[in-house]
Amino acid sequence: MQRSWIAFEGDINPNSIAIPITDPPLDTDGDQLAYGLMASSRPPFTVYSAFLDPQGDASDLNLLQGEGALRYVDERYVFSTLEKLENPSASGTQIDIRPSTCDLKGSGRFSLPLNFQLVDQSFVGTFEINARGDYVFKGSYRLDISLDQGLYDRMALQIPSWEPAEPANIIETNYEQALQEWLGAKTSQKLINDLALTGELKNIPKSMRQSLVLTGLEMIWDSDLEEFTSTSEFVIASMGDAPVFQKIPAKLILRRSRSKDSFTIYLHGDEENWYLLKYAKPELQCSSPDKVLLSQIADIKPKKREQKNKAGERFTYGFVNSYRWRNNLVDDYRDFD
Repeated sequence: MQRSWIAFEGDINPNSIAIPITDPPLDTDGDQLAYGLMASSRPPFTVYSAFLDPQGDASDLNLLQGEGALRYVDERYVFSTLEKLENPSASGTQIDIRPSTCDLKGSGRFSLPLNFQLVDQSFVGTFEINARGDYVFKGSYRLDISLDQGLYDRMALQIPSWEPAEPANIIETNYEQALQEWLGAKTSQKLINDLALTGELKNIPKSMRQSLVLTGLEMIWDSDLEEFTSTSEFVIASMGDAPVFQKIPAKLILRRSRSKDSFTIYLHGDEENWYLLKYAKPELQCSSPDKVLLSQIADIKPKKREQKNKAGERFTYGFVNSYRWRNNLVDDYRDFD
């Protein structure tokens, strides 16, 4: 990492030094500085780390937008608001580095460099760089997929009956923090209180009733395949307005592409019980041995499955009877033997 002089205006208290950081950060020559995790906007698609260093290219994307001031705390430089520094569970972003080791990490709501058009997505969690140099992400992920609620209900009914499924311990995840980022403190606290008192998630807000929410998720950035890939089982928190809260073997793949970004979600019970959702804009295809689910999709008229916006972007969904995608995925990752 290169050393840079940071441009700023403001008064500095020598007894509590906090250097205000502009948005975007600039050096004394007016050039933009990069911080946290950055991603190229053009192929080849890369991810790189920075801490107020010269930005690689003017078009590069910041994955974790920060605000606040730069402080030196416990042998680390920390970029965050004072509220976030004093209360790590508060909303907002924190990025910090230990200068002696260049150990960089961060937390907050990420803007992953993916364009799924009418399928919105959001990741809340942390990143760090492990001993192998991998970028590791841990947290909760939300995909707003406009499926008929009956389809979500069918999957939510079946998944808890699968042999490897087990009730999730939400305390072990950052689900509460993710809700706070997505919904705000007041609405999220009500949901968390319901969950703590009854063990159920009641009255899912309208803004999340088309969402597939995953938590307890760990992903790495695979620079060779240009994709974010989950590394282990994770928790299905909710599917539309149906709570699930089951931890199962699964795989999430978020792929950047020169033509169309895509995602794959594979949920595994056994050879006879699984769901695969594969999306490449504008179409989501479902594959499963669950004939009831496939029949439900077939019964929905094509116009009811389709969405359009004024910009001409489309979303639609259907199903395939072939198991080829699923078999290839299982062969490639060998996580489901």
